[in-house]
Amino acid sequence: MIKNIVIGLLSLVIAIGGYALSRDNVGAPSGPAHWQMESFLEGVSAGQRDQFSVSRTGVLTSSGAVALSGVATLTGGIVLDTGSVTATTTLTSASDNYQLLPVSANATTITLPAATDGLRFEFLVTGALTGGFMVIDSAEGDNINGILMVNDADVACVDEDQINIITDGEVVGDRVEIISDGTGWYILDSDGDASGKMTCTDPS
Repeated sequence: MIKNIVIGLLSLVIAIGGYALSRDNVGAPSGPAHWQMESFLEGVSAGQRDQFSVSRTGVLTSSGAVALSGVATLTGGIVLDTGSVTATTTLTSASDNYQLLPVSANATTITLPAATDGLRFEFLVTGALTGGFMVIDSAEGDNINGILMVNDADVACVDEDQINIITDGEVVGDRVEIISDGTGWYILDSDGDASGKMTCTDPS
């Protein structure tokens, strides 16, 4: 997941009021930021809370979930954590969104977490894989849908169990990106260089 957001300036506009919240507004930090916001807003009438701005310059780090409501403008770079698959594994909703597949991902199975609305993963081949299939497997089964783009041809996936990267013909840079709606998984984007070396199947 996104654990580190490195930004030059984060300006978050949410539907509350036309005021800028900063350390000067709320005094020295004495607790979580949301308590500081609530304390600040106690003196703001409901009618004035139509636009509220928060600005932050520097590095913003979160070790958990961050929920943004409204319009967020980022000026600068965003650094996302990546995972590296080295053995058969089961992902969770807290796993990194970007999963790299190095040489050590040979003949492994990656089991997806339970389908959760908005959960998203991208898998990227970063090493020359050998040893058969590299499998991206649904926990529930029969719920992977979409189109794989393989050697400039469409490969239709309808209620499949798994996506397979065939490791005798993949190339570095092959990738597939999926997203969940809470019930199933949908292929957002993909690119497989060699014909027949990225497939979707329902073996059960």
